[in-house]
Amino acid sequence: MYLCESEIVELEKTVEPTWPKLVEPLEKVVDRLVVVWGAVNHLKAVKDTPELRSAIEEVQPEKVELELKLGQSKPLYNAFKAIRESSDWEALSDAHKRIVEGSCDKGHPPQLKEAILNGVSLEDDERVRFNKIQQVAALIHVDVSCLLLHLFMKLLYNDEVAHVIYHNTHFASAWSVCHRFIRRLKHELFAICDLRCDVFETFSENRDGNGCV
Repeated sequence: MYLCESEIVELEKTVEPTWPKLVEPLEKVVDRLVVVWGAVNHLKAVKDTPELRSAIEEVQPEKVELELKLGQSKPLYNAFKAIRESSDWEALSDAHKRIVEGSCDKGHPPQLKEAILNGVSLEDDERVRFNKIQQVAALIHVDVSCLLLHLFMKLLYNDEVAHVIYHNTHFASAWSVCHRFIRRLKHELFAICDLRCDVFETFSENRDGNGCV
């Protein structure tokens, strides 16, 4: 992330409203961050540990701060605006226009629409408040992810649910059949969405589903 930050600072100093001088170098910066953080999320998904969760929580504020710095960069935003308002605009391909105007996903550079949503037009106290809200939202996301993992582990190591999972080759489907178990965990996050129990009803050895948790 420190490397990405230094590259953003350097790009802001040298940016020009052209595709090679703006979009291409910016995409490299964003890709670096996406790839690195994607590897972290993948590791968390396949081999989660308390130590890993603690490490993620420690660096999460820095990641959010970097994303905010990128999304709220006025030099980059102004360069995108200059491309949009230039006489060369009509010569751009439809794909390039979509990137500039901001209808792509988060894996792409902060286009005009994304920059506005990221708070580039905010000033002083408004920007400070917006950034605090973003940091809190990121922490909530991490907390909810950990809570869901804890909840799922309780379900996974329940004998009845383990039997369901054993007979279901699709992990997501195995999770979706646990609706009735989730509702029983009254002091945790439950009833998150309308989950189906058809696979549970097919493979469960306990036909009434009582006393499983």
